Amino acid sequence: MDKDFSKYYKITDKEFWRNYWFYYRVHTIVGVIVAALIIGTVVSFVTRVNPDILIMHIGGGLFDEEWIPDVEAYAAEKIPDINEDGKQIVSFQTLIYNESLDAQMALASMTKADLEFAGGDSTLILVDETTMARYINMEVFQDLTDYVQQLDIAPERLKYSEDGSRPLLVNITSTRFVAEGGYQGPDLYLGLRVIPQNMQKKKIMLDRAEASKQLFESIITDDTIVSKKHGI
Repeated sequence: MDKDFSKYYKITDKEFWRNYWFYYRVHTIVGVIVAALIIGTVVSFVTRVNPDILIMHIGGGLFDEEWIPDVEAYAAEKIPDINEDGKQIVSFQTLIYNESLDAQMALASMTKADLEFAGGDSTLILVDETTMARYINMEVFQDLTDYVQQLDIAPERLKYSEDGSRPLLVNITSTRFVAEGGYQGPDLYLGLRVIPQNMQKKKIMLDRAEASKQLFESIITDDTIVSKKHGI
C-alpha cells in the first residue's frame, strides 16, 4: 500500500507562497490592478468637485496659476447654484496651444478642446489669435448681436464670423477680470459656446447657458476688482 506522505511532509510558508506565486501570479496582479481601479474610481467620485459652470481657455497665453482660485470665486458670485448642491462653483480650465508647443502636446490640447465642444460642459470660452480662427470656422460661438447693442460694445473690440455678418467674440484683454490675472499672451477674447443639438434638451445645460450669459455680461461691464488673496 502506498504511504500517505502528507503525514510526514508539511509545506513551509515560504514554499507555499513560492508555489502560489508560480501558479497564480497573473491572477493576483490582475486582481490588484482591478482593485486599485475600483478604489481610485470611488475616491474620485466621492471627492470630485461638480462645478455649476466651466470656463475653458484655449490659447498660447498663460494665466498666473495662483490667481485662478480668485477668478473662480469671483465668477461664482455672479451665478446661481445651478446643480442645487448648496454651492456655487465655477471651474476654470486652460488648454495651452502655441507654436513652441511640442507637436504631440499641441494635438492633445486641440483634441481635448474638440471633444469638449462636441459634448462637454463648458459654456463660456476664452480664446486668442492663435486658436480663434479654428473655432470660428467650426461655428462653436453664439451670435452676440443682441449683446453688442445692449452693452454698447465698441466695434473695434469684436471679432466676426467668416462672412463678417455676426459678432462672435469680444476682446477682454483690458478688463480687470483678465488684467489682474497676470495674463501674458496675445489679446484674449470671450465668447458664448453654442450648445450642441444633442444637449439642448438637458435642463442643466440650458441653466448653465443662461447663467453663463449673466457672467459674460459681468465680465464685459463689471469694474469689481478680483481680490488677490495670494498677494500676487
